[in-house]
Amino acid sequence: MLPTLLVLAMSLSPISSLPQGSSYEQPLRVQVAEGLSRALGLSQVTKDADSSGLVPLLEAAEWVSGQLGDSLLSKQADELVYNARWRAINDKYEAAKWLERELSGLLRILTFEPVLEADLPVGFPAPTPVQEIELKLYPEYRSAVTKMGMTGSNGAFWKLFMHITNNDIPMTAPVEMTYEERGKGMRESKMAFLYGDPELGAPGAKGFVVVSDQEANWVVSLGCRGTESEARTVEARDLLLEWIEQRPELEVSGKVRVMGYNSPAVRGSKRYFEVQIPVRKTVVSLIDFSQKEEAANWTPVNDTVMGGRSSSRMKNSDDGYARFTGSLSLENNGGFASVRSGSVEGDLVDADRVTLKIRGDGKTYKLRMRSSATNSWVTYQASFKTENNKWSEVTFSAEDFTPVLRGRVLRDVAPLSFEEVTSLGLMISDKQTGDFELQVASIELR
Repeated sequence: MLPTLLVLAMSLSPISSLPQGSSYEQPLRVQVAEGLSRALGLSQVTKDADSSGLVPLLEAAEWVSGQLGDSLLSKQADELVYNARWRAINDKYEAAKWLERELSGLLRILTFEPVLEADLPVGFPAPTPVQEIELKLYPEYRSAVTKMGMTGSNGAFWKLFMHITNNDIPMTAPVEMTYEERGKGMRESKMAFLYGDPELGAPGAKGFVVVSDQEANWVVSLGCRGTESEARTVEARDLLLEWIEQRPELEVSGKVRVMGYNSPAVRGSKRYFEVQIPVRKTVVSLIDFSQKEEAANWTPVNDTVMGGRSSSRMKNSDDGYARFTGSLSLENNGGFASVRSGSVEGDLVDADRVTLKIRGDGKTYKLRMRSSATNSWVTYQASFKTENNKWSEVTFSAEDFTPVLRGRVLRDVAPLSFEEVTSLGLMISDKQTGDFELQVASIELR
């Protein structure tokens, strides 16, 4: 008889392994649930053949762990294997019964689907699967918020319910509850009903309720099954904080919140909620011009290559920033001056945005990027206007850049991808003749 794990592998379509720390897609959970269900059936067959059935159950738990990568469910499956082996030292039949019961519980988690009693607000992401931690983006939304008073969450609920009823605002799911730290525990501080569309109603104070607009934000979310409680919120918070600590590119940016999806009509193990912590990406310095050697890596590329008369240079100041200076001339059909960095290939792979800290002279400049996806003559550029002698930040996403070749916009070139950027550049053009100076403190990734 083939080993159970081999039978499982032959009966399932191939499943690629996950990179460490990534979230897995819902279809993988479905496939794992199907495989685990088969394994539980095979275990029953081996028990009927006068065997404890422990071996196929252990193989199934190990297989589940391997398929789910670096996840809470994978760790749970590992713990089941460890505990079952210890139990088997005394009684392998009791160990098999225990492991079968635990794996059946794991199967219920894998196949659990939240009861959605109301529509989600426009653009909201789907609920996070149970026992999964994921990073997800919420769009801008409008909410009615009230503080927890002496009557607690029940009183807050009815204040909000009367608000949406009196203003003809449809009920949505989830209900948002913000928590405050209280010693080692937590307590609810605010409750919010979310408007289905941010165009509904208007911001402002409405009696005990304040309607306000929330900016788009990232959260780390843990899907939870069962009844909400302070103890479960604290446990989930600690798991989320541990997950965030393992990812230096993220930092906490707000208070713990619980997104509750069910009314009291949904009871016990059928209930579902999410515990979330708002996060933002930490600033990563791509180029720090306080390091004096940085400016030396930038080389001039001016219209002199075509006979023009413009000039430029990149030089460090004594105050910890770089100075892009020179003179722009239109003589001999010239009209641009620029500098180009050394290689930054691979350095922008995880970037969502690029931010320049600059002080200008009132003129307009361009940030330029070269990509490994195009030939070396094509550049992607985005313009920014400066204020005279005033420090400011300018931030760009990949969508802000336009592909150009010798000043001509290209329509048949793929959009810029930060993953493929090989070098950066700064340019002044557009007939802004005369001397110029752009001071740059840093270029950061966010």
